[in-house]
Formats: sequence, C-alpha cells, structure tokens
Amino acid sequence: LQAVARVVADSNFPITIEGHTDNVPIRTAQFPSNWELSAVRATTVLRRLSAYGIEYVEQPCRTADELRELRGRIDVPIAVDESIRTSDDPRGVAVRELGDVAVLKPAPLGGAQATLDLAEQLGMPVVVSGSLDSSVGLDTAIAAAASLPELPYACGLGTGALFADDITTPRLAEGGHLTVGRTAPDLPALLRARDRMSDDRAAWWRQRLADAWAVKG
Repeated sequence: LQAVARVVADSNFPITIEGHTDNVPIRTAQFPSNWELSAVRATTVLRRLSAYGIEYVEQPCRTADELRELRGRIDVPIAVDESIRTSDDPRGVAVRELGDVAVLKPAPLGGAQATLDLAEQLGMPVVVSGSLDSSVGLDTAIAAAASLPELPYACGLGTGALFADDITTPRLAEGGHLTVGRTAPDLPALLRARDRMSDDRAAWWRQRLADAWAVKG
C-alpha cells in the first residue's frame, strides 16, 4: 500500500480504485467467511488511500451485502459496476442503496437506449463504460454517453488502446474526447479475426447473436 500511495500522491490524474476478491472459501476465527475478509480488505485500503483525493472506488466488494456494509464504513464514493452488469435484472438492483455512482455498460445492458432508460430510472451520477468492445462496438457506448444530460465523471471508453489488433482503425481519445459516429469494420481485419477463431468459438458467437436477436424480438 505504501508503494501504491507514493504513485497516487505524485499523480495529477483523477484516481479510481477497483476491487478484486478471490472465490477461495475462508473460515477462520477472524474471518468466518469471504464476506468479512473482503469488507475488511476494502476498508483498510480505502482508509489508507482516501487522503489522496480519490474520485470513487469501483466495485470494491463482490456482493451487494458487502457493498452496503462497506459504504457505511467509509467516506469515499462507491461506484457500482458488476452488481449491475451481471444481474439478470439490472433494473431491479437497488443501486442507490449500494453506492453513489452507477457504472453502466451498454453492450451487456442491451444497447444505448436501454442504458439511457436505466440511467434515467436510477437518477444518480453515471459513468458509461465499455466492456472491452471493438472500436465498432464502442460506437454504441460513445453514443449513449453523449446522450446523457450530465457526465460528472470521465467515462471508461478508452479501451481501444488496449488491443493488439482491432477490426478497424482503433477509436482512440484525443485530448480526452471521443466523437460520436458510426465506425465501419475493415474487411481484411475481419478476415484476420475469422482466421484466428476456432470453429467452436465461431459457433458460440453465432448462437449468441441468434439468442440476442430472439430476445430483441
């Protein structure tokens, strides 16, 4: 933590913290379950680093109960991410009870309009983020972000810089901004991607597309 604190202290950029917890069961006198361990870890880290102007901490605990418990212990705003993204019913998640910011990812939520509808329902600060989408897929998240009346925090849409290759010219931020638009895939890049994919994986994606289309009706 001291090493992390030194880096944070020397940074002029907004700082967020993402929490990760393992799923190996624990049962000791101090930590009867992973729930207690996760909450204590998150509390300890946040209290040590909160002096450095952290904007918010992103999903520092895995479960809704852990988030609710942690929120009562710290002053750093909590952003709810996986509790929304992995829910079978994102509209049914009591996000305002769990955190102060909602991280919305249009791809798993069902598109830009579904994201905007959920943002309106929540009535709280929103961060629009990609889910490691290609530059073609990022268009949807960028459009959703641009359609919101207010964006108090930076969006997580710079993922185009993370890929070794893309199916088109990567969508990269310039001066911290991305433009709204439609990005066409590049045919040679699509063919390269096809050649890298196994038959089983290609079949999996075709079935996923068919299932998504069926849900859309």
